[in-house]
Amino acid sequence: MSFLTGRVPWETRKVLLGHKSGDITTHYSAAEIGNLIKAAVSRQREYLADASAVQFTREPEGIAEALKKIGGHAYGSTIENPAANQASHMFFGEAIKRLALFEGLMRTHPKLGDRIRKLEPHWDGSFGTVELPAIGEPDRVGAVSESAAALGDRAIAPLAPAAIEGAFSHIGDPSPQEVASAQTLRAALPEVLVDASRQPHSAQALVFGLLLAPQPNLRTAQVAALRQQTDARTADLALRAHGASAHRASAEKIALVDMAIPVLRHLSRPEYERFVTVVGYLMRSDQDIDLFEYALSRIIVRHLGRRFDGAGDTPVKFRRLKSLVGDATVVLSALAHCGSGGEAGVRQAFAAGVEALGIRGAGISLLPPQACGLQRVDQALKRYDASTPQLKKSLMHACASVVMNDTQIDDREAELLRAIADTIDVPIPPFLRA
Repeated sequence: MSFLTGRVPWETRKVLLGHKSGDITTHYSAAEIGNLIKAAVSRQREYLADASAVQFTREPEGIAEALKKIGGHAYGSTIENPAANQASHMFFGEAIKRLALFEGLMRTHPKLGDRIRKLEPHWDGSFGTVELPAIGEPDRVGAVSESAAALGDRAIAPLAPAAIEGAFSHIGDPSPQEVASAQTLRAALPEVLVDASRQPHSAQALVFGLLLAPQPNLRTAQVAALRQQTDARTADLALRAHGASAHRASAEKIALVDMAIPVLRHLSRPEYERFVTVVGYLMRSDQDIDLFEYALSRIIVRHLGRRFDGAGDTPVKFRRLKSLVGDATVVLSALAHCGSGGEAGVRQAFAAGVEALGIRGAGISLLPPQACGLQRVDQALKRYDASTPQLKKSLMHACASVVMNDTQIDDREAELLRAIADTIDVPIPPFLRA
């Protein structure tokens, strides 16, 4: 308690006054001195906080066990936000990784070992192994127990072609009408599923539930595997979320995923890796990746993969449409085949996309379905992701022309449109009005 009694630790006084290292005298700015004082006061205050907690709870082992869990966790109590240093003195444990040279002076918390030994003088110095917490939340399990029938199945009407064209003209700059459309879509979502998207534990289970198979036998096997890979509560929550969302339109399911993404960004690295592993299993379990699963995988890669893997924007490699004609043909052909207008409608939709892209006369033609499957589409989009923003925007306009050809957007078209947009990193408005 030296700061509280007016005695400043020698190592801090030495820095405050300046000290000589060889022939060099080190001086510090007022801000740096302020940080040193803040850190020293904070360290003393942590001892006082531990003592107060023990006095209040009468359970020193509880505080000690919490500190041991921090020490046993691979990431400790480190906060990765760039602004964490401003509030580092307010956390339960040391929140900032510091250089060893300044670790003692700038630490806002005493070493974990020192804090634990004041609570358990005979502690052996072992932190033990910390396992990931269960995903499921007890208070959320009952909340998702409403059935799909009780929630109702609200119809979704397509936007008029002019409205869709207007929406794509505002890519990156949504109009008030598009904001209103998104709000209407949000209002049509069951509150029980919206609530599940707001917490990291239940948001993971919500995504799992959206991926469960419609076939009872396969779904039973998936739930059993889910219990093993996570826990019983998560499997139960995912199953209930599936029941509440099975008959929802793709636009609504994608909206739920979008709402869960900001929460999922706060997972720890081990939690994220487990989440991706489970999602991958659920996608592969039926030996077939459908359009919704593909769209979901693109959403995860764009919004979570870059966050946890630290990958930046794809470097620009292609600056001319001529280099991407073959890739555009694959994408527009796949999108045209998603429509329900028959063979003549498919050809007409493809022609509309080609005209919008401005590649008439390039000798391109509609590809058969087997030549523009998801694997080929994925390869084409990865190349397009390395193009200029204008080329990406032009492709999205061409895709809009394809789906607008029959004046409506069905689920398959909406799913592929979203997958295209996320793969090439182009924001798009909601396609359907709830």
